[in-house]
Amino acid sequence: MKTSKLMVATMLSGLPVAMAQPARGQVAPQEAAQEQFSGIQDIVVTARRTEESLQTTPLAVTALGAVAIQRAQIVSVQDVQRVAPSVVISTGSASTSGFAFVSIRGQGNLQPLIANDPAVATYIDGVYIARPSQGLTDLHDLQRLEVLRGPQGTLFGRNTTGGAINILSKDPVDRLEASLKGEVGNYAYRDVEAVLNVPLAEGLAARVVYDFHDRNGYGYNARLNRDVGDQKSHFLRGKLKYENDGFDVTLSGDYNKITDMGQLAQTAGFNPLSFQGPLAAFAPGLASAIHTEDNWYTTYAGGLTRPTTNPTFATLPADIQAKYSQLPFDKLVAYGFSGVVNIDIGEHKLKSITAYRYSDSDV
Repeated sequence: MKTSKLMVATMLSGLPVAMAQPARGQVAPQEAAQEQFSGIQDIVVTARRTEESLQTTPLAVTALGAVAIQRAQIVSVQDVQRVAPSVVISTGSASTSGFAFVSIRGQGNLQPLIANDPAVATYIDGVYIARPSQGLTDLHDLQRLEVLRGPQGTLFGRNTTGGAINILSKDPVDRLEASLKGEVGNYAYRDVEAVLNVPLAEGLAARVVYDFHDRNGYGYNARLNRDVGDQKSHFLRGKLKYENDGFDVTLSGDYNKITDMGQLAQTAGFNPLSFQGPLAAFAPGLASAIHTEDNWYTTYAGGLTRPTTNPTFATLPADIQAKYSQLPFDKLVAYGFSGVVNIDIGEHKLKSITAYRYSDSDV
């Protein structure tokens, strides 16, 4: 058994002028209250650095407000592909299940390497998510979700060939708000989400959201006699916002931990000519493990092998030998901190975004 570990730490800092702000879709205030009604709504976007109607702007933009996000039941990054055309989001990789690969119009990056930049950029509250190992994060208590299809320039934050996904969480407001939501489903699925918004002083408010969900595996590992494809997640985000005449400051932090007992890896096929002579004994076992309709949710991969007959194995350190007995697992831990400052300087507005992102993916 092999063990791999990936760590990513990215420091981002910028001070762009608002005339060249990131492209953002924005629900018009008079329409936001009417979003709960059916029909085509007039959504104002600034995808071309100026306010204009989404219906007339010559850009391929999908913008959803808070009500539309709830109605579509978007709770993770992979759910975005259900509400935006030409968007495909694949999860998992050969190393770990916590990776998210976003593709727009066929432009994507399927190489989970530290040195590779994605063709489609993901932003959370203006902060660039640099690697796919941080991509499969939970999405809760969102203000707006935007999908921009096509190449994006550096003024958006990172030049990309495929497009961008811009995720904006709700800011604290100057009133007391609280909500509690629970869900249950098959495969022992359960989810609990709690949101609390508290005004602390004049112009100062805090908002906290926590979500926990757990689901049993929909697949079965025949060699280990246990489920696979399960998932357990803890998500926490806190925001503190201060507003005064001419400026505002928002500090935020988030933490997400996602674990499971391994992916549903299956055998698609093998070349029987490669298994002749001394290797012929392996062919019947491989043939029985081929993915078919009868064993659609069954995997024969992920077993344990201790090469005790190999004399080199006894010379390995004890902690390395112990890894050969460790059951399959995946763990993704991602967190970050950010500070956003907006300053009104007359005819122009100054915006500063400073952030730190960290992710640790183990398998």
